[in-house]
Amino acid sequence: MLAIPMALIASQSEQVGISITTILATSLIWEFKDAKYYRSLLFLIVITGFVLLLTAPGNYVRLESEKIYMPEFSDYSFLRKTLNDFDVFNAHYIDPANLYPKAIAALILLLSTGKRFELKRTALILAIGGILQGSLFSHLFTNNSIEHYSIYFLSSGVGLEYFFSYTLSIASLISITYIMKRTIKDSSAFYFGILLLLLHAGITTLVGLSPTTYESGSRALFAGDIVNLIFICVLFRCVTGWPEEVKSTNFLKVDS
Repeated sequence: MLAIPMALIASQSEQVGISITTILATSLIWEFKDAKYYRSLLFLIVITGFVLLLTAPGNYVRLESEKIYMPEFSDYSFLRKTLNDFDVFNAHYIDPANLYPKAIAALILLLSTGKRFELKRTALILAIGGILQGSLFSHLFTNNSIEHYSIYFLSSGVGLEYFFSYTLSIASLISITYIMKRTIKDSSAFYFGILLLLLHAGITTLVGLSPTTYESGSRALFAGDIVNLIFICVLFRCVTGWPEEVKSTNFLKVDS
């Protein structure tokens, strides 16, 4: 029962609210009969809290006050804001200090070991190479002896190296999806894993819709990292086959 008040509290964060709403909605669609009243109640609570958060009268005041960090924010096109969005995600994704993607790379490699499928080598190179590019090509992102993985810190040029990095990161995400499709037999585990992978990228890029895109720091990355950690647990379960006595596990069920 503690989940009920906690759901309301959690929904007061944009990123957490979107994550919980997406997971609960998918859970209800995927398996409606199991604990449907309990999950429906949680879903309604989260939706109510999230709507209250988005419609709070102080949002406009906060937005105006945050523009001191990026005065030109109101003049940005949707494309520019989207670029900022993905730049934040990409910088975190390729950062050598971020160990979560490295864990994903290791688990994807283990998941494909001993299995044969088309384009296996290419998919593995793109998936793992995209994750490790910050370490492999660190010299491209070095400015005044300091490594910067965001185009925000570009001092000259058009930043072609960053656009190359964006492309490689997208290829990495697509390759991870492809490898999972070819190696994971449990459809529930596969679709839940893909949901978490997309959700992680989505809520991390969400910070680009705020003028504090580059000022929020690790605080804005926390929710995405938690989703990423759940994704790692799903991959670990697929690699180890734990628990062995359960042949097919529905990851989208919520126990009451």
